[in-house]
Amino acid sequence: MNIVKLTGGYTNTTLLLEGTDPQMIAKIYHVENTDARTEISALRLLNHSGVTPRVHDCFEKENWLFVMMDYVPGINAQRLLDQDGRDQGRKIYEQLGIYLARDVHTIKRGDCEAELPVKTKSANDVEELEFVPSGIKSMVKEVLDISDHGEQTLIHGDYGPHNVMLSNDSMFILDWEWAG
Repeated sequence: MNIVKLTGGYTNTTLLLEGTDPQMIAKIYHVENTDARTEISALRLLNHSGVTPRVHDCFEKENWLFVMMDYVPGINAQRLLDQDGRDQGRKIYEQLGIYLARDVHTIKRGDCEAELPVKTKSANDVEELEFVPSGIKSMVKEVLDISDHGEQTLIHGDYGPHNVMLSNDSMFILDWEWAG
């Protein structure tokens, strides 16, 4: 077996385990990393959804937490956006919206046993986002002001093309550390 360190992994170390069947990665966190526990809960909840890599095992050894999951070969959606421009961007963002609406936001807290933090929506920080056009800020505020009737649904917490891998004709949502 050959072990290759992958890029990214701001809250963890991610290693590709070449020679495994299926090919897998190991995400390694410090055992006290609460974001790791959140990611594990979200991935277990979504394990058979087809929108996340499949988790095979989670275990602790000394001060480290290991998550063994499928390796998803392909290209990061953000890299594709950076290379291919506007037409490709429309397709990617359309697919991101479909996955979010169909496969993530349909999971309600009452329907699952996952131990995930409760996140509250707020438009308070929208004005501080200098790079966001004012028209978009207005739309965000309008959406965030819609009453949720007390219903809680799964959210990713850092959803965007930078956390999506495109593989063949599929998309896989990665990095669930900030889910709720």
